[in-house]
Amino acid sequence: MRVGTARIGRAGLVAERVRVRNIGDGEGLRLLRIIRRGAGPVMTWRGAHMVLLSAQGTPVAKIAKVTNRRGNTVDRLLPLVWQCSVIHGEKIALRARQESDVPVLQSELYDDVATRSRADSRPWRPIPQGSAQSPYAVAEPSDDAACFSVVELESRELVGEALLWDIDTHNRTAHIGISLRPAFRGRGLGVDVLQTLCEYGFAVRGLQRLQIETLTDNTPMIAAAARAGFTREGTLRHSAWVYGAYADEAILGLLAHDWTPRAQSANTGAPRTRSG
Repeated sequence: MRVGTARIGRAGLVAERVRVRNIGDGEGLRLLRIIRRGAGPVMTWRGAHMVLLSAQGTPVAKIAKVTNRRGNTVDRLLPLVWQCSVIHGEKIALRARQESDVPVLQSELYDDVATRSRADSRPWRPIPQGSAQSPYAVAEPSDDAACFSVVELESRELVGEALLWDIDTHNRTAHIGISLRPAFRGRGLGVDVLQTLCEYGFAVRGLQRLQIETLTDNTPMIAAAARAGFTREGTLRHSAWVYGAYADEAILGLLAHDWTPRAQSANTGAPRTRSG
């Protein structure tokens, strides 16, 4: 970000530009807070943003409308890094994986053996922090997978991971996987993550079918998928070996022509079934 030093009065007018220099996201946020305080209590983030724009003459970090935990829509400053490789939902954003995400995801989502065994069809094996073999390691983009880190818009905290895997560009299909950190479960974020992944899969990648496989006792995931518009299509009996026992998997699918952007997914009932 390039910013000019300026005098800000209570009226919010910029007197002059003194110099221009590069600043980071943190300093940009501090400047916006200073501007907002100096302009009085009625100054909004959007107004402060416009003052800073006029001071520097170039665009800075974006302001987004997000839904907070009380259900209110508020302005939030988005860090500059979010302006690239990001898809926004209502409560979360999907962004490219960063190195700082890896130890958190590894510790909270992988090192818990019992939980990881439920989330991955591959056998768990010990992987040290920092290993290139970590399932969360930052990797080069590929045609058959798209891996995201999930970030909460209100707090800007890392929520978990989301991905499309086994992307088939001939049949235009893909599978969905999500995993949230324990502190962020049970807060309704899963539905927003699924809807945002669907937007990426259908609108950005041009896919025609998305599929979820999850254990039949994973009630929160099945309910979130139903709210996002997925149809429960069947059950694979004893298809998963999970920590000492076989378990059944539920198959849920969503077709592009059945998908509604930012969906009318207020349906909180049971998933639709193929047999009706």
